Amino acid sequence: MSSVITHMGVGVVIAEILLRIWETDPDCVIKNRLWFWLFGAFGGLVPDLDVVPAIITGEMMWTYHHIYTHTLLAVGIMVVITAAMRFKPLPSTVLAGFVAHLILDFFDNSILPFSPFDQVTEWGLHISDWFVANGWYFELDLIFFTFTTTYLEFGLTLMSFSLIPIALYLLKRTWESDIQASCAVNLGK
Repeated sequence: MSSVITHMGVGVVIAEILLRIWETDPDCVIKNRLWFWLFGAFGGLVPDLDVVPAIITGEMMWTYHHIYTHTLLAVGIMVVITAAMRFKPLPSTVLAGFVAHLILDFFDNSILPFSPFDQVTEWGLHISDWFVANGWYFELDLIFFTFTTTYLEFGLTLMSFSLIPIALYLLKRTWESDIQASCAVNLGK
């Protein structure tokens, strides 16, 4: 299963792509990058927030996972919310991160598209299962538990972590810049 870091990392990459589509002025790209990345990362994280109710109530963490937030109903609700905000850039970035999360989960394991109404119909390619069945996995013995991962998942997570130095450099440029440009994407500053 893709990690939270991977989902957020993909959200950030999509946010950067959307920023460059919406904003053609390089100064404005620098000026707005932090906000787009934060909203993209948040969008990539939102579907996994369904574990929070179980944690609060003391149930197993995966009790409600994939039942409500990994569905076509959830995508529809996100589209309605984004449309109500007139598909402005930042809400659209959250939506893109949200959808990217579901696409990753579709490839990696599965989603229940019609849940909570139908919890039987599953869509997914289960690529992770193929890797495990063919011996392309390894175990990481951590302090409190053993974590089994496939090489693909580990690679995606490592790729997300490898973006951190690039992200820090780009964010440093954002913070150091004193850009007063008039940007196409107005974040209300």
